[in-house]
Amino acid sequence: MKMDRNDPTVNRVRQKFKSAYGMELDDSDFVYDNRVSQNIEVIKKAIKQKHQCTLQQYESPRSKTTKDRLVEPYQLMNVSREVRCYEPESGMCKTFKISRIKGVVTYSKTKWEHKEKHLNYFTDIFGFSSDKVSRVVLRMSSLAKQVLIEEYGVDESKIVKENDHYFLLSLPICNNKGAGRFIMGLLNEVEILKGKSLKEYIEKEISRYKSHD
Repeated sequence: MKMDRNDPTVNRVRQKFKSAYGMELDDSDFVYDNRVSQNIEVIKKAIKQKHQCTLQQYESPRSKTTKDRLVEPYQLMNVSREVRCYEPESGMCKTFKISRIKGVVTYSKTKWEHKEKHLNYFTDIFGFSSDKVSRVVLRMSSLAKQVLIEEYGVDESKIVKENDHYFLLSLPICNNKGAGRFIMGLLNEVEILKGKSLKEYIEKEISRYKSHD
C-alpha cells in the first residue's frame, strides 16, 4: 500500500529530508509492506489454536538456504519479532525471525503432535535467551541497585532491602556473560551470594584479563 502523496505527514517528512540531505524522497520510499504484520497475526492464531504451519521460503543466513519449514509455533518472542517453534524434520526447537518469512500457511486439521517437546524460551534481564536458566542471588550497593533499575528495567519491588547500605535480588539468568559483564563493571558494588557457575566465570575472566597485562 502506498502512502498518499498529499498526506501532510508525508509532505513534512519529505521537506525535512530534503532540508537535511538535499535529496528528494521517491514515492517508493513510503511503501508499507504489511507482510510481517500479516505473518504475525497468522502465527498468533496458529499458536492459540495449536496448529502446525509452514513458514514459506524462510531465509536462513546460517545454513544459507531458503526453503519452506513445517513447524509447530508455540511462543512469540522479542516483541513479536521472533517465533519459537518445534521443527519435526530436525527434531529441534528453533527460533525463527519473522522478517525472514515470506508467508505463513496454517493447517486447520493438523494439530500439534509434539507438545511435550516444546521447550519454553526465556530471556533474562541482560538480554540473553535460553531454554535453560539458573538462579543467582546478588547483594548490591545502592549504586548497583539503581543501575539495574534504570539500565536493565528491573522491577524495584523485586529487590529486598537488607539494611541501610545493601540490597538483595534473586533472579534467573540464561548465560553467565550478561550477568558477568554487569558485575565486573561494578566489582566493588556487587557480591554473589548464590551462583557458583557465575562466580567461576567471573574469576576466570578476571584471571584472563590479568594474564594480558
